[in-house]
Amino acid sequence: IMSLRFLLAALLIILTATLGPLIYNTIHFLPSSEHVHISPDSLKVARREQLPQELLKLTQGGPLADNDAANHPIYQRLAHIIHYQSIQYSKTPHIFESMWEWIKTEAFSQLFAKGVCEEIDNVASRGKLVKCAAKNPSKASAILYTSHLDVVPISNPERWSFEPFGGEIHDGYLYGRGTLDDKAGVMVILEALNTLLIEENWKNVNRDIYISVGFDEEIGGEHGAKEVTQYLLKNKIAFDFVLDEGGYIVDTFPGMDKKVSLISVAEKGDLTLKLTVNADSGHSSLPKYPSAVGILSDALSRLEKHRVPADFKRGVMLKLMQTVAPHSNNFLLRMIVANAGVLGRLLEWQLSKKPQTDAAMRTTTAITMLNAGIKVNVIPSTASALVNFRLVPENSIEDIIEHVRRVTNDPRIEIEIYTGSSESGEEKPAQLASPVSCTDCKPFDIMRASAEVVFPDTIIAPYLFIAASDSKHYRLLSANAYGFIPYRIYESRKDFGRVHSVDERISLENYAEMIQFMCTLTQNLDDHL
Repeated sequence: IMSLRFLLAALLIILTATLGPLIYNTIHFLPSSEHVHISPDSLKVARREQLPQELLKLTQGGPLADNDAANHPIYQRLAHIIHYQSIQYSKTPHIFESMWEWIKTEAFSQLFAKGVCEEIDNVASRGKLVKCAAKNPSKASAILYTSHLDVVPISNPERWSFEPFGGEIHDGYLYGRGTLDDKAGVMVILEALNTLLIEENWKNVNRDIYISVGFDEEIGGEHGAKEVTQYLLKNKIAFDFVLDEGGYIVDTFPGMDKKVSLISVAEKGDLTLKLTVNADSGHSSLPKYPSAVGILSDALSRLEKHRVPADFKRGVMLKLMQTVAPHSNNFLLRMIVANAGVLGRLLEWQLSKKPQTDAAMRTTTAITMLNAGIKVNVIPSTASALVNFRLVPENSIEDIIEHVRRVTNDPRIEIEIYTGSSESGEEKPAQLASPVSCTDCKPFDIMRASAEVVFPDTIIAPYLFIAASDSKHYRLLSANAYGFIPYRIYESRKDFGRVHSVDERISLENYAEMIQFMCTLTQNLDDHL
């Protein structure tokens, strides 16, 4: 009996010593207080009633009737730009140039005709750069807003509910290619500046605002964003703040009841490796083992089973979870994140179950192309595969090559970096992940506070953009480069499946909110950055 009591007491002491600190950390795990650089009350736009009145009506007066929306200028302009089939500049340059001419001379003639905004000529062969000069230029560094007007092709128009380039309004949504990626992003920037001009707030702007519009983002931005960036660097035009696409608002997040506004603070890199195996050829009636295809297949299977390890403790995902977890009603989630130094592996395991969070946490591995064989009855002597990796900031190219060597563990497999060729015939080099922009700083704080005004139903959090955009070029221009065009992309509405796919659409209310946000951000950046 005494031995049993002693054993139970010892177990109690061990549990207390182990769980006590974890529970203490969880109880005292509060929302981050690092944002102390600016008081929300000091913002020019700090409350919803200070938002542009016309836009406020569109988001506070209940659902907008389709007929009313069809007659409202902001939706008419968005619908009109959707009509342009701006898929590939090299094949249809006249479509892009006509679209841009419409923007300058009809859609936003007030901005351009009155000399507020002026296109800078001969900057990029597939893009445009606009300078909107401050009325009272008292600040040296400028702001850069960017987006793009090219879109991906329509591969199956018969599956669309409405004409893909029709810009039709149905049940509170405007349908068409480019509504989510990313014609609406260009229009939101211009609509916001136009709103500030109409409401006579432009006269209070104290710094220049540049707008870069890409015509080739979907194929890498080599002749749009890259050439714009080179021009700005050559002319030593400095930016305190750069904003591109990359962040959005989601309605589902692990362990969360609230929606989350994800602001991109970095973008993944892009590396493709070519794996090649050479072996004996011969007639299929007399096969030799192992074959080139068999050796390569085994290697590819191992790469999928043994993915690049996540480094949760160093990554952007930890900042994201530390921001959202204190708001969660899930005690276990709060406890794990509050004690990430001890329980980080458990959180990695949980987050890896969902493709979106797994991709944001680690360098991903995707087998994309296979090549072997010339005839059905001939055993190929060579088999090759292309494997695409999207790199997190913590991984180098050398890290990934070493990972592949270690996992495949086969000297018969040749590994090389595959550059391929871009549309122009130039090689496309491997791309490291971008540097991580600050979150404990005034630029992020202003953006967070501005988003809270327009999107009070969401938690604002930093995020790693898992795809590729023109940001890889623009991030060279400023240490304060972010991605956030606040589309509400909800899993409950299957919105993720609409990007680059069938029935792409944007809600009318969300579009008005996005313009509100850009108005708010522009004024607050101008006042406080």
